[in-house]
Order: sequence, then C-alpha cells, then structure tokens
Amino acid sequence: KFVQGDIERMKFEDESFDMVTSEILFHETSRTGMPAILKEAYRVLKPGGLFVFDDLTKPKPNVSDDARKFVYDRLLFDTDFSFSGYQDALGEAGFRVLEAHDLSENLKKSYACLSQMALSQKTQNPDTFEALSHAYDQMVNAIEREELGWGMFLCQK
Repeated sequence: KFVQGDIERMKFEDESFDMVTSEILFHETSRTGMPAILKEAYRVLKPGGLFVFDDLTKPKPNVSDDARKFVYDRLLFDTDFSFSGYQDALGEAGFRVLEAHDLSENLKKSYACLSQMALSQKTQNPDTFEALSHAYDQMVNAIEREELGWGMFLCQK
C-alpha cells in the first residue's frame, strides 16, 4: 500500500512500522528539513525497526562551475550532506548506523553507460543526444572530482 503525504509530518501512529525505506529523496529537502524527516522516521519505527535509504551526496561543500552547471543546477538540487554528514545526522536523530556504503563508483558507471546510450541515439536527434551525453560525461567528471556521490545506509532505532 502506498500513501502520499508530508514526509515531515506523517499521518501514522508512533511505532507503526518495522521498516521505513526511501530512495533518492532527501537531497531534495533543505538541511533544516532533514532533522524533522529523521525525527519522523524514528517516531514511526517500532523499537529495533530498520531505516534503509540511499541518496545523492555532496562529498565537499565547494564544487566547480561545471559541477554546479551540469549536476546541481541541471538536476535542480543541492545538499549539504556528505556521506559522513548523513551518518552524523542519523546519529543525532537517535539511529544506530548498522551499515553505510559509498556507492559513488556505481553512480559513475551508471552515468558513463547513460552517456554511451545517448550517443548511440544521436542519429535521431544529434544536438539533443550529444548534449545529453555531454551532460552525463560531466556528471562522471564530477564524481571523479568528488563533487557528487551516492550513499546507502542501514540504520536501526
């Protein structure tokens, strides 16, 4: 069952769930909103419950102009959370981090593959697919420069 709602004020009773999951969502919230989100996830979990999520990370606070243009502005997001920053925020919310995996290399491979796929389609619309391939290549470069990352976290209440 899927329920649409406000992640900062979920309409569930305390300790309602054994597990809460999220996929690539939190980077789209503000740093000030993150404590409320983590508090809500903690609230709705039963004692010993698991919180599993993955999200984009920003390994360092200052990024190049290319990373700003081809990653953060293009995808309409920015985040203050690095891989370790997420772990710190989870600890502050009361979670115990059981596992944390930096998946940035996987993200890099995915964008490199997408770049090649876009190039293979350029006969249909050369300008569009070449521009898309270039944007994906710039995302690969941002990951290599540690200006974009991806992490997965398994936590327990």
